Amino acid sequence: SLFMAMQLDTSQQIEVLDPFSDLVTKFRALPDVVPRSTFMDVAGYPHYENVCSNILAFYLNPTEAHGLGNLVLRSLLRTLGQPDVSLGQTIVERERMTFSGGRLDLLIDTEVVTIGIEHKVYAEVYNDLDDYAKTVDGYAASISANKKTLKVVLSLTPAYETRQHQGWQNVTHTVLWKEVRSLLGDYAGNAELKWLTYLLEFMQSMSNLAGDNVELKAVEQFFVDHSDTIDQLIATRQAFLAKLSARRPELLTLLSPLVNEKIDKGPYLYATDRIVLDLSKC
Repeated sequence: SLFMAMQLDTSQQIEVLDPFSDLVTKFRALPDVVPRSTFMDVAGYPHYENVCSNILAFYLNPTEAHGLGNLVLRSLLRTLGQPDVSLGQTIVERERMTFSGGRLDLLIDTEVVTIGIEHKVYAEVYNDLDDYAKTVDGYAASISANKKTLKVVLSLTPAYETRQHQGWQNVTHTVLWKEVRSLLGDYAGNAELKWLTYLLEFMQSMSNLAGDNVELKAVEQFFVDHSDTIDQLIATRQAFLAKLSARRPELLTLLSPLVNEKIDKGPYLYATDRIVLDLSKC
């Protein structure tokens, strides 16, 4: 019967729509993702390695005007498994020339340890790390024969190629800033407010670049988990729009007789997929 045919048709429609309804429900349950912009985002320099390295040099130097003392340097050493010790006088140098003519991003010399840092944001670790290591060791040896050295690739994401070079360790921004946050309470009271604010903004900028936003990762995972259903939904929608487009001439013909003295403009297409009949004067 016609009623049974309609029931069957409705059941088939529900079967087709169920995955889409479930998908929409899950999508609506996702958190809103509104990345917080920082002053570096506004300036247009969030990913510039030289800019970021200059900021790092400032905060890694305990005697600079920020008033945070050895917060960032201590945090870095802790991520490298080093104990908390008095470091004494500290010198931070940018773009240290290496034996083979390269440029090491940061050289930090304390009374206890000399640290070489190669900083990477988006670039690969293409540098001659063996040459850089010899430069750090040579600098330390020129001060004290048995002085300890540490070599670090500080990167936005894990730099697995660092493992190929003996003596080098890789620390990500995510790991470093997590350590900084854990110690910040001991230093914030003595900090210059503007420099503390800038540090927090810099940390947020690096976290944004690294994709540390948990909510954003949840959205990304949603698209990975449901890619097949999403593709099917998009294809079904395109087919629906194509079907509507095929009916446009018929709809225009049906609406045309409605034009009268109060409707002085006939039905027309808008944005290629909409038919408009202006009833504002009725």
